[in-house]
Amino acid sequence: MLLFSTLATFLYFQQAQIIRLGFDDPAQRTALFAAMDFTVNALPLVLQVLLTGRIVKQFGLGWTLALIPLLLPLAADRGIATLINRPFQRGSVFSKVTGQPLPLWSGDIDCSSWCQFFLKYVISHPAVTCVIPATPKPHHMLDNMDAGFGRMPNARQRSRMEPFFNSL
Repeated sequence: MLLFSTLATFLYFQQAQIIRLGFDDPAQRTALFAAMDFTVNALPLVLQVLLTGRIVKQFGLGWTLALIPLLLPLAADRGIATLINRPFQRGSVFSKVTGQPLPLWSGDIDCSSWCQFFLKYVISHPAVTCVIPATPKPHHMLDNMDAGFGRMPNARQRSRMEPFFNSL
């Protein structure tokens, strides 16, 4: 990480020197830096949002979740923020658990709904930075928000939750 930070800082100063030599007007320099910073920050976000949806559509939630143990630690090791967008596949995951009771031990992690069960699994992963469940319904939004409160599953509890995802 130290090498990465050092190299990034060195490249930033090299870039600043090139721009300083190429543009005399400070306003032009500022505009160019703003455009470059916006591109550098927006491009990964757009790619994550677009690729995640396609991966889930292509492989399904079960396979996508199977890839998470490989991809999330890689992102965490490299300091890459992870945005989990629409983990419910527009609600289709709920049709697979309709009528099924929550596991008895779900109370240990303060879950009172399948929504909270699924979200707590995603939120509690150490490499996950942000989760966007995306719902237009206020009562679903409240249920989503409740998943952020109370006890989160630890590694052992997360491993107990995984069979539910593998069956989807």
